[in-house]
Amino acid sequence: MRSNKIVAFAGAVALAANLIAPAALAADVNANAPSRPDRPAAGSQFCTLLTSHAGSVEARMTDMHAKLDARRAERDAKLSERETERATKLAELRAKEDAKRAEMIAKLQAKATTDAQKQAVAAFQAAVQAAVDARRAAIDAANDAFQTGLHKAIADRKAKADAAVAAFKASVKAALDKAKADCAAGVDPATIRANLRTSIEAAKTKLKTDRAAIDKLGATVQGLIDARRAAHDKAVADFKTAMDKAKADLKAAFPSEPKPATNTNEQD
Repeated sequence: MRSNKIVAFAGAVALAANLIAPAALAADVNANAPSRPDRPAAGSQFCTLLTSHAGSVEARMTDMHAKLDARRAERDAKLSERETERATKLAELRAKEDAKRAEMIAKLQAKATTDAQKQAVAAFQAAVQAAVDARRAAIDAANDAFQTGLHKAIADRKAKADAAVAAFKASVKAALDKAKADCAAGVDPATIRANLRTSIEAAKTKLKTDRAAIDKLGATVQGLIDARRAAHDKAVADFKTAMDKAKADLKAAFPSEPKPATNTNEQD
């Protein structure tokens, strides 16, 4: 999963804002040149370019946001697919283990000839089933906690990134609207340009600060992985302890029989 895509739009929006300066904000370079009756005033050129380029920047930001949303949807779909595949493989593994365990119990039942042995096999079967159920419940809980934590981390990061971008876009729009209003009021183009540049730079600085404050997914995901691994290890250790006792009790009834084999590798 490429988590850095969650805030990639923020940088792209900042880049788009830079498009304003080269054209619209440079239109007053000849403001002090002698006016010509066949050419519009420099201030008029500035305001005309400002309006047209502001629209193109807003359109580009909208397009980039749509592309980011598409990448997010693709990422979410892949994450969901991996989770489904993992659950399917786990179910298949458990089904195979159930079949092997049933075969093992059937063999023990066939070898039980006395009432004491039959009771020992029944007790062993119940103990094994209880140990398996406990292990699976613990592993399922660990997996669910991991998935819940992962989805929450992604959602929180997305919300913070969206808030940062929304604040930046609002600041840029406010700066552009102010510049347009100043144009309509006849404010000197050089003053408008300077104020607009200052406002956009301030918005970019705040965006950079907001992006830096967004937690990285790497550390959060690693913490979730470590917690899940620890829970899996404990589930397997508890299962082994329960199985050791169950096999010891069974061995007393079948002193000459080898210990029944059981799988303790279910860790997903």
